[in-house]
Amino acid sequence: MDSNTPPTIGAITRRLQTRYRVPPVGEAVERLEAWRERIVLLQLYQIFFPEQFAHSHQSVAPGLDNATGYADREREFFALVNMHLFPVALPEDYLPRGERFSEIPVLTQAVEWFSDEEFSQLPRPVQVFVALVGGMDAMDWNTIVPSAPAILNGVRDMQHFRRLCRRAGGVFTDAPLGLDMLSYSTGNLFLDSTSEMETPSVAWDADAVHFLTAEWRAAKKLLDRFNRLVDRFEQNPGALVRMTELWNRALEKTKGTDEPHNPDNR
Repeated sequence: MDSNTPPTIGAITRRLQTRYRVPPVGEAVERLEAWRERIVLLQLYQIFFPEQFAHSHQSVAPGLDNATGYADREREFFALVNMHLFPVALPEDYLPRGERFSEIPVLTQAVEWFSDEEFSQLPRPVQVFVALVGGMDAMDWNTIVPSAPAILNGVRDMQHFRRLCRRAGGVFTDAPLGLDMLSYSTGNLFLDSTSEMETPSVAWDADAVHFLTAEWRAAKKLLDRFNRLVDRFEQNPGALVRMTELWNRALEKTKGTDEPHNPDNR
């Protein structure tokens, strides 16, 4: 071939393949998708932590052996979100090299009680809340609060229970929060999902970050209230007996009558 003859496309391709590894189509698409997600995260980093972004020396691109994984600056962003905005799983703790989360990896903070080990490690007031929401049988109940009355079967009128707690005052005022926490019905994303449940899927964007930041701020306030409630019940174990009595009084009334299933006029 004449040295002045331009190389064919095939020749150019073979040279490139010799010098550089050209990925298959599927892998190339994965790399492009990773870059699309990477750009979104780096933009969010710049929006929510502009000073840290401007002074960061971490790489914005991963090495070739981690082409579809997280770059060091993305990992830095995860750490800042976890420290300053809301709890997220860190890639290095949950993912093998080269993989990415499909959405924001929210770390929920619900109190879990599904295994015997988890339940046994809970403070006694929390075990009582679990019992009231139907999380244990009668035999176990007798070992937790031997002096308390049996928990009557039936559907509770939660509004009536809240009224009874408000009237009782003191430590009972916040008792309904304990039941909300252990039945995962607080209305807060961080407190109503557990490892046994599917966490709500939330994609990375600025609105989602703002929402989750506000949601976590609200969750921390509820957790503080709940922890204070547990502490107060631990200091006054007799109040657990009284709360059980209030719970029994909150049985819904029998249809067609004005009487509850198990009247208690005390």
